[in-house]
Amino acid sequence: VPALRGRTVVNLFVEPSTRTRISFELAAMRLNADVINFTAESSSLRKGETLRDTGKTLEALSADIIVVRHSAEGAPHLLSRVVGCSVVNAGDGAHEHPT
Repeated sequence: VPALRGRTVVNLFVEPSTRTRISFELAAMRLNADVINFTAESSSLRKGETLRDTGKTLEALSADIIVVRHSAEGAPHLLSRVVGCSVVNAGDGAHEHPT
């Protein structure tokens, strides 16, 4: 049984990215997860919703893993403190980046 079958991974990319988003999307798909790609431009973040509120909404919608790319250092850590699901740091400013 593939590791993430029946799990939902949300790629929450507040900062533009091509290679990183596609890498995380492919990894989740290869592990048989359901993948939702989420960008700031197409969400309430653009209207001023906080990252905390967005995370709580994704948690309420049963996201199992949230992969976060954000320009602010510490954003994934902040999110991990307010949601009960797993949070993966896909880059937060100059602080961390998977490459």
